Amino acid sequence: MMRTIQYNRVINAVLSFALLVAAPSSLWSQCMDEIACNYNPEGTDPCNFSASDEDLSQGMLLGIPFGQSYLDTTATCAVQPLNDLQVQMEENDAGYLVFVIDDSVYEYFAWAVNSGAASQEEADQFIGLMTYSTFAFCGNEMNAVIPGIGVVMDTYENGYWYLGDMIQYYVSPIANASLGCGDVEADNFDICAIPDDAACTYPPVFCDDPLACNFEEGSEGTEDCVYFDTDNFTLDENDFIGLYEFEDCESGYAGWNDLPVPLTQDSTGGPLYFVLFPLVEQTLIAGGFQVLVDDLQTLTLSVCGDTMNYNSDIAGDIDFLWDGTGFLNTFYGGYIAPESSFPVACPDPNACNFNACSNPFTTEMCEYVEAGVIVGDTLVSNGATYTYVYEGGQEGSSFVFYSACGVFEQDGSNTATLVFDFPQDCELCVEETTADGCSTIVCQTLTPSATGVSEVENAAWQLTPNPASNQVTVNWSGVAAAWVIYDQQGREVRRLTLNTGMTSLDVSDLATGQYLMGPVNGTKQRLSIVH
Repeated sequence: MMRTIQYNRVINAVLSFALLVAAPSSLWSQCMDEIACNYNPEGTDPCNFSASDEDLSQGMLLGIPFGQSYLDTTATCAVQPLNDLQVQMEENDAGYLVFVIDDSVYEYFAWAVNSGAASQEEADQFIGLMTYSTFAFCGNEMNAVIPGIGVVMDTYENGYWYLGDMIQYYVSPIANASLGCGDVEADNFDICAIPDDAACTYPPVFCDDPLACNFEEGSEGTEDCVYFDTDNFTLDENDFIGLYEFEDCESGYAGWNDLPVPLTQDSTGGPLYFVLFPLVEQTLIAGGFQVLVDDLQTLTLSVCGDTMNYNSDIAGDIDFLWDGTGFLNTFYGGYIAPESSFPVACPDPNACNFNACSNPFTTEMCEYVEAGVIVGDTLVSNGATYTYVYEGGQEGSSFVFYSACGVFEQDGSNTATLVFDFPQDCELCVEETTADGCSTIVCQTLTPSATGVSEVENAAWQLTPNPASNQVTVNWSGVAAAWVIYDQQGREVRRLTLNTGMTSLDVSDLATGQYLMGPVNGTKQRLSIVH
């Protein structure tokens, strides 16, 4: 809003008159100002412009015509502050009372212009009147000097002073008004009170959607419908679906392999629905639950107390009841349960502390046996006998070796012998069971060799390029054999099986440096890696 007001010559002339009249009383030995409360040409006291019978300390309500957009002519009160301007008063240098023009005043007139109640010109004129008007309040009388008008006098009546038909606004002491509800939609709207939102009370709002918790027969509108109203869980937590099987969890639902389907609703409100993640959808379809997928994609629901109102194109309209843990979905023989119904435990069946009742997302609670290693030959020949040792197991553990590679001899210790008899690669595995019953399984691959060690040792081979960057090619004349790459410290960094002929190998993961490469039982060559 423009704070600079331009006036015509008439306004300037009147303003000059007002300022002259308002000259400091010190120019005279007595109060000769006729609008002063103590006007007395023969007296000696300074002029007094503030001697009202009313309490003006809290400021004034200004009833400006374009601000009075809501006026009730049938009301018992003449002052109706709903759209009035609240403004403070103070003495100027001459002793007159004037309005305090602060940001709240400009905000009021900006509202008037933006709402269409007033034009910018009207707003500017009123700001000018307020800025340059001077007042004296004496008993129940008001004397005002108004730019462009002159002196206006009025007697306090019906709670206000009136400033004349030309400008048509009143001033009323804030102290004489009380706070009340200013919302016309509220039960306790008070047109005679200064608006206070905290004082308002409203009638109950009812909803005409039968799915909602606050459905009211015969009501109109759905704007304030409530679709989640329960103390059993919150809408912010995850929800899971699973099969209703107590064999896995005797104390509740077997949550360890449940699928997440969080409940949510649109930002604008409305009925609830389940979020169906793509991976969850794929898992359900793979398990033969296409009907459930279709059901979840079409349903709307609400949760009201201990009842889930479930409504879908597939299942129809069904009510599921809370059983203390979740809701049993009788349509497909499963359940829907919030994460707060599952204990914080370990949901991994391979863990030592597996708990079938566990929240499926609390994997950080799981404990595992640290796996050891199987030490022994990996390049083997049919008919030969090999010894294998499982190293790194816990004290007190038992060990079971098993494989399709041949015949084992074992005694429950960490050592076993194998007579190899298998035509192709196969796995040798060891299951370690600790003293407290926790298990882990470690396996390694055994590769049969069709030739003896001497044939491997004597086979010719070439390595190109050398130095290499990302890839090398091995031209191997021998039969299928195990190969190895060692770094400069003699540590094994790669083990693989090469067949006869040309084989390309990716070595981009090897750091720049010198390596030894070749068959496990044959001659090694130096390999340089340069990136």
